[in-house]
Amino acid sequence: MDPKVVLILVFVILLLTVVLAVLTIFASLFQLWLQAFLSGARVSLIQIVGMRLRRSPAKDIIRWTCMSTQCGVPVSAAHIESAHIQGVNVERAILTLKKAREEGIDVKWDEIVQADFEERTTGVFEIPGIHRS
Repeated sequence: MDPKVVLILVFVILLLTVVLAVLTIFASLFQLWLQAFLSGARVSLIQIVGMRLRRSPAKDIIRWTCMSTQCGVPVSAAHIESAHIQGVNVERAILTLKKAREEGIDVKWDEIVQADFEERTTGVFEIPGIHRS
């Protein structure tokens, strides 16, 4: 076979491999974005790419962002990612925020994150104004 034909075949195979890899990566990112979009959570494709580059668990962060939106206490993906990096039990924090809002208690996300941190250091999870039942 002619060396030019072999070279072109190798180039085409490499090009197809790269295109397939890029499409696979894009499909996984698009799936996460679509999940957030359909739940009403505001997460951009760029944010998801950033999560992947920072090696954050994008799938969990998107799930928690959707959960907070569906619970009626929207928390940004950036705040959730930050809390996760700090070691916060994000799911419990979202449910605590939801419970506080249902009881008419004005509590902020940062206060819940701080309470979770204090629980890890002192063993007591307490948010001012919320009494555990």
